[in-house]
Amino acid sequence: MNHGICIAITYYDEKGYLTKCVDSVLKQTEPPDEILIYDDASKFPAKNYIPKDCGIKIYREEVNRGVGYARNALLMSARADYIHFHDADDVFYPDWCAKVKYIANTEEPDAIITEVAVCNDGQIVSENFWELKYLKEIKNLASFILHHGMIPAAITVKRDIALKTGGFRTREVLALS
Repeated sequence: MNHGICIAITYYDEKGYLTKCVDSVLKQTEPPDEILIYDDASKFPAKNYIPKDCGIKIYREEVNRGVGYARNALLMSARADYIHFHDADDVFYPDWCAKVKYIANTEEPDAIITEVAVCNDGQIVSENFWELKYLKEIKNLASFILHHGMIPAAITVKRDIALKTGGFRTREVLALS
């Protein structure tokens, strides 16, 4: 089976960071099937920071609703089998999508967890921010998450599972969803 990957980017005035993020997506060794951006009522519209005619769909809100609402809107708009939520100020490794597609198509997991590197001024500060190597020792995902946290940039999930769980909490319910 050929499972599609959607990269769903939330944006709120990150300007040039969005340009770098989108550039890293467009330079993937294997492209995603969908790229969606949710512009949450930015003063500096997302459309001004991406290449024209690059096939990216932008959804723009006129009232700022928060990241939980934005991710839910992208979840509802996506059509690919898997969805990856990403912040506009983060970039991708060049082979990220190829590796995630390979796992999706060979193993068909409910979720794919990838490592995250932390950079400062283009220099890698920490190669293994999430420290996935410890997951083998703990052998329990829930326990691992309680100890190490969970960030959307590290997870790609089957879209239908995200829909069944109800998506993200909005800021009215949980400030950082």
